[in-house]
Amino acid sequence: MVYIMIFLYRLLYVSLKFFAIHIVSRFSLSVQKWCALRSHFKSQSYQLKTFQKSIWFHASSGEIEYAKPLIRLLKKNYPNMPITVTYSSFSAENLFFNIQKDVDLFCPVPWDSPSDLQLWIQKTKPLMLIFSRTDLWPEMIQTAKKNKIPIGLIAYYPKLNFFTRRLMARLLKHFNFVSCVNVQVQKSVAEILSARHQVAVGLEGDTRFDQVFSRLQQKPVFNWTSSKKIGLTLGSTWPEDEQQINQLIPRILEQNKLVVYCPHDVSKQNVEQLKLKIESDFPDYKDGIKFFSKEISNQNLSDTFKILIVDQIGVLADFYRHSEVAFVGGSFRSRVHSVMEPLAAGCPVLVGPLIQNSPEALLFSSPQALEPYVFVAETAEDLILHYDVLQSMDLTALHKKIQNHLLAHQGSSEKIRLTYIDKILEKAKF
Repeated sequence: MVYIMIFLYRLLYVSLKFFAIHIVSRFSLSVQKWCALRSHFKSQSYQLKTFQKSIWFHASSGEIEYAKPLIRLLKKNYPNMPITVTYSSFSAENLFFNIQKDVDLFCPVPWDSPSDLQLWIQKTKPLMLIFSRTDLWPEMIQTAKKNKIPIGLIAYYPKLNFFTRRLMARLLKHFNFVSCVNVQVQKSVAEILSARHQVAVGLEGDTRFDQVFSRLQQKPVFNWTSSKKIGLTLGSTWPEDEQQINQLIPRILEQNKLVVYCPHDVSKQNVEQLKLKIESDFPDYKDGIKFFSKEISNQNLSDTFKILIVDQIGVLADFYRHSEVAFVGGSFRSRVHSVMEPLAAGCPVLVGPLIQNSPEALLFSSPQALEPYVFVAETAEDLILHYDVLQSMDLTALHKKIQNHLLAHQGSSEKIRLTYIDKILEKAKF
């Protein structure tokens, strides 16, 4: 049965690869880039001997955020050990700016084929492979296992149904450890794996908590020189989010507070379109709409704006530090982006209804929570109601309470290192 599944997967993968390269890429720039990534490894003459006996991390794109705190810990404890990171989405390249000094090689993942993966393994000779979150590739797992490379999975939070449970049972049985974000996931994974599979299924928690606090400890990108309050920071928004949240904006501006838009897409075309949309929705504030890149000077940012559009990456966390309330995007589109950053900064968070992908959003909005910090809105009217409730509260006290609560969730990365990775490296005699 196993060999039949491998054969079928390879047949399907080769067919889809041919279709993507020779047909779809002619009409889709994103597919063209996606295909080019997977050929990148063979086209480059990396001096890979310097990366041998490394720890190999793999992530899709945003999933690299869950690996960052563990990478920093390993580099601190094993400074002479190379760390390589492969990624499968070209958008991941925008996320490496704050981890560059700890990683020896960032490389697009090869095609999920035995020959390409075997070539990568031969050249890098990794001591172990660690997947971040959910971007699992069957051939990568199979090839690593064939080469007797220990395999781990961190911050696991899957979407499980009848089909994915069967698939995960086939993949996870090859792992040495699976570290889960909560009890429910741990129980599900334990049920999927039969007792004969010697896979350690742990409850170390979510490593992203470590990452967001690490980010807050770094020097801010800018100094906020204004005494005015940022009433709302909109993080990682899409047009579907902006259509809803824009109905709340006039209320904030009328209170003489500032609004900051941090769209998910910071391309010039998108931020210009966003500016036009805001001008149309709020014509009275047309002259007060500014771009971050034009307002920041000598690392300082003042309140020369009413509405600020952030047109570069890497600064969203710093705006959360100075905001009363946050809205996290994706939640009116398909899946909410991370609510951890604003919560770690002490901000109560407004979101739309689509939050099932986020265990943190579910946890802190749950009716079982003693005091919710994430407020779920089905409509624009709900957003306004939630905002009004928050304005009636002591926000300074609430900010402190949220931060203290989030601090208790730190430490997952250290637990993973001590429980699994150190023991594997000890056996490898690194």
